[in-house]
Amino acid sequence: MTQSTTNAVSAGASEPRAFLAAVADVLIPAAGRMPSGSAAGVAGEGIDRVLAFRDEATRRDFWHLLEANVNRPPGTFIRELSSERHQLFDAFFELVVGAYFLNGEVRRFLGYPGQVGIGVVAPDLELLSELTAPVRERGHCYRR
Repeated sequence: MTQSTTNAVSAGASEPRAFLAAVADVLIPAAGRMPSGSAAGVAGEGIDRVLAFRDEATRRDFWHLLEANVNRPPGTFIRELSSERHQLFDAFFELVVGAYFLNGEVRRFLGYPGQVGIGVVAPDLELLSELTAPVRERGHCYRR
């Protein structure tokens, strides 16, 4: 692979992205109101957001895997990857599905607003004291 090809692949050139869109549709076809993988933007912003949280080696390997298989039928690529290279398939699938679930429309259809912070409530110290009083009064009761 030439240096220019390597740079194009690491940046997510259009051919690997088009292949990723096709693969995403095999993995995540449209169903009812739920969009397909490509319709949810897996091959665009979705995968960019997911890969932004991964190390450089993972990003490079992800794009190289797509580049090396860009001329293959997406279904064949997925079948062979899942049957012959289980761990690689699991990692690839996790990235694609992660990109899918980052899509706002998908999350709305699922009724998932995303992670929501919850406040921490200060404990009721009086109640806590009342609940633990019998244990404190008893003192140490285990054997030495």
